[in-house]
Amino acid sequence: MLKKILNRSAFMSFLLIGFWCICVQAQDSNYFEMDPRLSDKPPSFLDNLPPSASKPTSHISGMNNIPIRKFRIEGNALFSGYDDDMRAILAIYCISEKVLKQLKEDGLPKEVTNQLTSLIDSYFIDTDQFMLALSDLLTEKDIISYQDLIIQQAAVYPNHRISPESLHAVKRLLTKYYQKRGYINSIAVIPDQEVIDQEITIKIIEGRLTSISVFGNKNVSTKYIIDRIQPAINKKNQILNIYELEKALQTCIPLLKLDPRIQNIHVRLIPGISMGEASLEIQVVDEKMMQFKLNANNHHSPGIGSYCGEISFRHLNPLGFGDAVHLKYGITEGLDDMAFSYHFPLSTRGAGLMLNADRSKSVVIVDNYKHFDLTNTVSRFSFGVKWPFFRNISREFSMTLRMERLHSKTSFMDMPFPLGGADSDGKANLSIIHCIHEWIYRSNHDVFGLRSTASFGLDAFNSTINENGPDGRFSTWLIQTQWLRHLDFWDSQFITRLDVRYSNQHLMPSQKFAIGGVRSVRGYRENRITSDDGQLASIEWHLPIARIPLFTLSSKPEDGQLKGSCFLDYGNAHNVDAIDPSTKNISSIGLGLHWNINKHIFGEIYWAHALRDLETPEQYDIQDDGIHFQIQTILY
Repeated sequence: MLKKILNRSAFMSFLLIGFWCICVQAQDSNYFEMDPRLSDKPPSFLDNLPPSASKPTSHISGMNNIPIRKFRIEGNALFSGYDDDMRAILAIYCISEKVLKQLKEDGLPKEVTNQLTSLIDSYFIDTDQFMLALSDLLTEKDIISYQDLIIQQAAVYPNHRISPESLHAVKRLLTKYYQKRGYINSIAVIPDQEVIDQEITIKIIEGRLTSISVFGNKNVSTKYIIDRIQPAINKKNQILNIYELEKALQTCIPLLKLDPRIQNIHVRLIPGISMGEASLEIQVVDEKMMQFKLNANNHHSPGIGSYCGEISFRHLNPLGFGDAVHLKYGITEGLDDMAFSYHFPLSTRGAGLMLNADRSKSVVIVDNYKHFDLTNTVSRFSFGVKWPFFRNISREFSMTLRMERLHSKTSFMDMPFPLGGADSDGKANLSIIHCIHEWIYRSNHDVFGLRSTASFGLDAFNSTINENGPDGRFSTWLIQTQWLRHLDFWDSQFITRLDVRYSNQHLMPSQKFAIGGVRSVRGYRENRITSDDGQLASIEWHLPIARIPLFTLSSKPEDGQLKGSCFLDYGNAHNVDAIDPSTKNISSIGLGLHWNINKHIFGEIYWAHALRDLETPEQYDIQDDGIHFQIQTILY
């Protein structure tokens, strides 16, 4: 019977040790630290607990080298089906202890007995494993002799006499049975008892995570942090396992590090007040919630003034729920543009409600048209819900459903000007539903993103409907991909981009696909070509050049980094049920410089050579020479 139990014990130990090895390979300790008092060495853990909790005194009536028939194990809910295995392990320990004593008496070298003791103490070897270890150290004659001794001890185990010292060694062995499997604050204790029928009771206290504390957070609430960690690590009545805890933290801590509200986060596991308790300490360094930013660039169409100044404000926690509000105002010679957006979280996994509103008024400033006061006013309001179906540090898949209402009005010398499907008053109304799917993949060297946006213009809410020509009823599908690869070669980056747009009919001007400019094909004017359908492709390589600090503004080692880039852009355009643009495709090649003066000041400039010559407008702009620039400053 004992041999059957021993074999079963060896098999289960093999499986559990294999599981332990798999968990160890998955660990990432960059953000996680375990207090030295919580280790896989029970004495180290116990010695640092309060004396009343770590070293309970046990009074066992009738205990003085008495024969033991069996051990009784209580409180082991986790391994409740393994009582026979545990009792077999304890029997093995007692048997092996006797054998080792005989080995020492026979003069076996100390280093040999120490190795065998370590095997017994660490891996809970059974009879076969013990003999296998002996075979590497002893002669064949000795093996036969000690094998007889082991068999003899196994036979007399039901009446084995055990000393108080050996009993406490058995208790430590059971504690290791848990701790070797990752249950680091579970412990075996011997309660006060009276030995009856030669049976000793050993009680298991299975440890749990009893509290989570957050420190260092000044701008982010403690609830915000705990709500995003606790669901993954603290399930009801779950026994604490260090490997399962680290695996759970690997799903939530890296996501918190991606949160713009969090600068850094560190987690530490420490022992609790009472035996079997542990506490998780979370040290947070949060970012400033408010930010004011200034931006100067030439990223607008020269027809309304390419040189733009923008000021923006952002608050990442205005109501204290982890919400966010953004305000922006931009101005060019012929454009006033203001925008508002608000995001409210609906869950701790990234779901949220989004509200957006913007209004722009533009006047054509080209010399040949500026006297006609050609004005266009656009107002837009949208609300939507984003829901992530799957989200971790390496992969994310989400869906956004957004409803948009757009109103535009065009006038010519203060008179209504029907343009591109607008009514006789120069007005156009659109009601649009956007269905967006996003998939993101991240690794140590790659980031890949794929977005699909299906938009449907509805005949609802007084949308503009025309018998002929473009109106508010339409369908479009935009597919966007981007791949960023970090290269070991010169610590450089390789970036590719591809956009493809399809539509079912000729579209109104506000829904056109624009090609040309810094966000599409550099080397040409912004929005040089507009069409219903189109494709954009870009390949770009970024590499560091030098560190050029700017006086006292670049005080840190990472400040003043200058990077260069080279790129190739391509765009293609065509219309649906209408004449195609006179130029259907354009391409360019060029260079760029990117200068991070510090984390608050950034500047970049691109120069691109157009590979296809187009008719040059009468009024010159530096975009005609392929120059695009931007200077950005964070004031606060």
